[in-house]
Amino acid sequence: MLIPAILQRAVELYPHKEAVVSGARRLTYAAFGERVDRLAGYLLSTGVRKGGCVAVLHHNSHEFLEAYFAAARTGAILNPLNTRLSSGELTAILKETLDGLPAETQFRYKAMTGRPMIGVELRVVRPDGKDIAADGREVGEIIVRGETVSPGYWRRPRETREAFRDGWLHTGDLAVRDPEGYLNIVDRWGERLFHGA
Repeated sequence: MLIPAILQRAVELYPHKEAVVSGARRLTYAAFGERVDRLAGYLLSTGVRKGGCVAVLHHNSHEFLEAYFAAARTGAILNPLNTRLSSGELTAILKETLDGLPAETQFRYKAMTGRPMIGVELRVVRPDGKDIAADGREVGEIIVRGETVSPGYWRRPRETREAFRDGWLHTGDLAVRDPEGYLNIVDRWGERLFHGA
C-alpha cells in the first residue's frame, strides 16, 4: 500500500478517532487528513511535482508529519533536514534541493525573507493581537520571543515598555506569511532606530 493510501484509508475508517498528539495539539484523522490535503495542494501550486524534492527543517511535530504525507501525496521526495546541522551544511543541502525546482519557484523562495530561526517563537499579528491568515496576502506585525531575543533597549526603559508586551517583542516589521510559514517583510510599522548615547 502506498503512503498516501495509508492515510486515506485511516480517514475513511476512523475519521473521528484521535490520530495525532503534538504538545497541546490534538487532531483526528479527518482533521489531520484535511491539513495534509491543503499542504499538498500548496506544494503543487508552487511547482512541486512527482519526482521533485521537498526539504523540511523542523523538530518532531505534527507539522513534520503533515509534510511527510503531503510530499508523498504529490509524488515528491521528502528531504528531512537535521536541526543540529550548521548553517553551512544546511545551505549546501538546500542548494542541491533548490537546483531541482523550476526556476520560477527557486526565485520566489530565494526572494523571501525566510522562516523563523530555531529557538525563536515568531508570530505575525493584526493590531488586535490575533494571528494573520497564512495566505501570503494579509499583512501584520512580526512579534518574537525566545532566549536569543534582546531583553530591551539599553538605558531606554520607556521604549522597552512600548516594544515589549506580554513577553513578546513587537519589531515594527510588517510582513506576510505563506502557508509554509515563509515570511516576506513588506514595510515598517514605525521606526525604533536610536542614534547616539
